[in-house]
Amino acid sequence: MKTKLTLLLACLLITAVAAAQNNPPQTSSDVANLNLEYGSAAIAPVKMNVLYVGVINPLQIAANGIDNFDVKVSQGTIIWQGKNIIHLRVDNPGECIVSLVDKSGKEFFRQSFRVKRVPDPNALVKFSDISARTNSMGEKLKISKENLINAKTLEVVMKNFDYEIEWRVTRFKMTAIRKNKDIVELESESNMITTEMKSIFETVNKGDKIYFEYIRAMGEDGTIRSLQPINFEIE
Repeated sequence: MKTKLTLLLACLLITAVAAAQNNPPQTSSDVANLNLEYGSAAIAPVKMNVLYVGVINPLQIAANGIDNFDVKVSQGTIIWQGKNIIHLRVDNPGECIVSLVDKSGKEFFRQSFRVKRVPDPNALVKFSDISARTNSMGEKLKISKENLINAKTLEVVMKNFDYEIEWRVTRFKMTAIRKNKDIVELESESNMITTEMKSIFETVNKGDKIYFEYIRAMGEDGTIRSLQPINFEIE
């Protein structure tokens, strides 16, 4: 058991050092391990070197020679997941200090983490057989009338992010700009393409434009985000 703890501690120290090199201290409290018995304990994130608001951030903990210790945090809540893993959920961007204390309540280790807001996801139009979305610059996507008619819902996707977060589109507006016809604006109070929208799709021709705008999505933490629009041009 002692050998396993030593190996775990060594691995965590390597991870902690790498994290410190990639993320230099942001505040005066971000002093390496509080200079207390450096190397006797370590706290390292399992997924990323940054904590994110509103999601479960798993942290791995090791304390050499100390069997009974507790974890305290400067913000958020923790849930133990076995002997050496905690799940930390933080509330606000900025900084979170994670401290280890012995059974007498004395702090013997401290690690500071940067806390960031979860980045905005991307909206996605889901079709019966294909999916497409715009890039972050809002470039128009070419689409055939047949594929547009098969549009079903607006979904949400997060790219290059290690955490699995559930998002749900709660509303959006569709704008149709057609040659020699009036501009049509229709709203959906869910993620569904409405029957009225589908009727408009039946009338589009080459060069017409369909915009999905004012897209709102709710995360699993209850926050509402405004997403980039999705712009189509009929080919």
